[in-house]
Amino acid sequence: NPNLYNCGKVCLSLLGTWRGGPNEKWHEDTSTLLQVLVSIQSLIFVEKPYFNEPGYESSMNTPKGDQQSKAYNEGIKIATLKWALLDQLKNPSPGFDEAIKIHFRLKRDEIIQQCYEWLKEDKSSKTAGHYEKMQKLVDEMAKELQALDPSKPLKLPSVNDSAQDSQEDKEKILKRWENAMAILDFVPSFPLALCVKGLEINQDKMEDAVNWLLEKGEGYLFDHPELFNVKRPEVVEKVQTNTQAKK
Repeated sequence: NPNLYNCGKVCLSLLGTWRGGPNEKWHEDTSTLLQVLVSIQSLIFVEKPYFNEPGYESSMNTPKGDQQSKAYNEGIKIATLKWALLDQLKNPSPGFDEAIKIHFRLKRDEIIQQCYEWLKEDKSSKTAGHYEKMQKLVDEMAKELQALDPSKPLKLPSVNDSAQDSQEDKEKILKRWENAMAILDFVPSFPLALCVKGLEINQDKMEDAVNWLLEKGEGYLFDHPELFNVKRPEVVEKVQTNTQAKK
């Protein structure tokens, strides 16, 4: 990320390492560590970090800018697999050894799911050798995660989209949005898309999703205001239209 330097420096106005307005700088009496963490999460850990580089934002939503952003993300994925995941599994940071192993063991299915999603995204990569490197690293990641608990098979997703996968995905999306509409009764002031996100984060467990929304929903919405503008998927709209027509 352009805001993160190899030497460890974090470029952020709140830390005084980048210019910013009076309200964006550190204030000894009022600023908190939480502000720093939320700023890093919302301003640095973004979907398209390439455009964080000063001057690059002008190329956003242009064919050239989008291609350069995609290529930048490809490098991040390789480095994340190689250093943030595999290296930490094999050579955990001293003092955090046990915590790191527990984290990877508990989240291993979600981690490998993310890795396979990256593989799907990068099947059409125009960077020579990139997809092959990704495949090799993801295979190695799967072996390391399986070794954490040999007694329980790792859930390996499919890289290839099939008609069955597509139908299952549609059914899952439809069910999640239907459950989100039911949850909305408990949190009527929240946008429906936030309820969907709550279900996604809590693996579609209704009770856990409601508790998450009540405890953390407001803060999450503050960091992700784009949820106000999320439209219902086409599959949901079609089902609702058909249901209303039958009535």
